[in-house]
Amino acid sequence: MAKSEKESIEFKKIEEKLYNYFGARKKIASLNHQIEILDKQIKKIDEELRNVDVSIGIESTSLMFREKVQTSGTGESYQERELMRITDMKLKRKKEKEIKKEQCLALIDNIELANAILDYNIQNLNNDIYKILEYKYKEKYKEWQIAAKMNITQGRVNQIKQQAIEEIKHWEEWNIIKN
Repeated sequence: MAKSEKESIEFKKIEEKLYNYFGARKKIASLNHQIEILDKQIKKIDEELRNVDVSIGIESTSLMFREKVQTSGTGESYQERELMRITDMKLKRKKEKEIKKEQCLALIDNIELANAILDYNIQNLNNDIYKILEYKYKEKYKEWQIAAKMNITQGRVNQIKQQAIEEIKHWEEWNIIKN
């Protein structure tokens, strides 16, 4: 692989990391919102289980309404079986929601960990460099839009962006050597 092709691939990888870094807050907010909804749903299921708010109809195979309890071979009535079936379904739903919540929490942890080094280092950048990266990778502005907003030339925006990505590449290399 030619050096320029390798550099181009590295450049694209770093740009992807920057897009992920600046998009992380939005992704984490979305995941936290999902967690809030899951918490409400889990709480609602818990309340339903505590209050046993279930209405079971009369068994269709019942011959007469005078029969008070219709038992099966296990000694359970139709109503008891139905109540147990409904309770099991609610417990299964609750478990699925708890698993989904844990998956969201794990994803948040992974996002934060993946961005930890970049976050630490990017905070130490010059304010203008940080602004350019933020406009480019968070707001997704074109270079000419950034130039107009910051009152500099498009060439200068590109130069600063290139320098910043080169610096980030060195952070990545340093982290690999360190680990």
